[in-house]
Amino acid sequence: MISSSRALFALLVCGLFVGACRREPAPVGIPASVAASVPPTRIVPASSSAVDFVCALVGPERVAGVPEQAIDYSILHSSDQRWAKTPRFYAYQAEPLLALAPDLVVVCPYQSRDTSERLKDGGVALFELGEIANWRDARAALLAVGERIGLKPKAEALVADLDRRVAALVETASRRHAVRAMCYSNFGSQGWTAGSKTTIDEIMELAGVTNVVAVAGREGHQTISFEELITLDPDVIIVGEPLSTPASSAGDRGGASEQLLMHEASLSGLRAVRERRILPLPAWFFATGSHEMVHGAELLSTEVDALLARTSGAAKQ
Repeated sequence: MISSSRALFALLVCGLFVGACRREPAPVGIPASVAASVPPTRIVPASSSAVDFVCALVGPERVAGVPEQAIDYSILHSSDQRWAKTPRFYAYQAEPLLALAPDLVVVCPYQSRDTSERLKDGGVALFELGEIANWRDARAALLAVGERIGLKPKAEALVADLDRRVAALVETASRRHAVRAMCYSNFGSQGWTAGSKTTIDEIMELAGVTNVVAVAGREGHQTISFEELITLDPDVIIVGEPLSTPASSAGDRGGASEQLLMHEASLSGLRAVRERRILPLPAWFFATGSHEMVHGAELLSTEVDALLARTSGAAKQ
């Protein structure tokens, strides 16, 4: 459950995995070798990033439930009606997950250890994803999940396609290097941004834009004041689009970050504000800790190319 800006950013970037995933003990009474060899049929991906991995490989018939937040922060952000009837749960707690009768729960390292232990005590197999910092780690994690759920060939085919897409991004990245960008979120109490060693920074790197926060030597997700924002003065500021989940969930309601940037008098001198270079991108762009970062980079590169084309056209007039 998310209850503050700090917790929100923990949610947005957690689900970042290292490729070296490990298998958890099998359900009580079932040898680990047997449990790992039997493809699960009632999988519960317990985080938005876990949803990305699992739902890229299997259909609703093999998913017992998904977290409510995944509707905004995962591959389920699309209007694919296949998932409309899939049960949802709001928080990573043992009772609602056990009620789904899963035979495998895919979890992230930041999630409650107490809940994980209760699930294992209840005879549920867990597959814990490690932390992820970049595309290479997400690539390895996708292969690991595919092997665990009995779909290694499908995972390998997905990875091959993603490799081609990454190569295409790398080919065109240099034309965007001059674009100084940063991400920014502010839901009314505090501004946040992302430096190096974050998946958002990896997305920017894949797209070819320069993350001014990382260049300034800042790592991870950090708070940022108006004064610091003015000092960085990026060419482009990336913000989140409004969420679709209920208002009780934390997040960017009604485009709060963009509204603040456009109406805060002290920020009126920012180049991105003056020249309307604020790019609203879907919430999953900020949240993805999976192979979906490739999709995020493609989206960002398309938006930046369009902005550069508009700027070039205006300069010629």
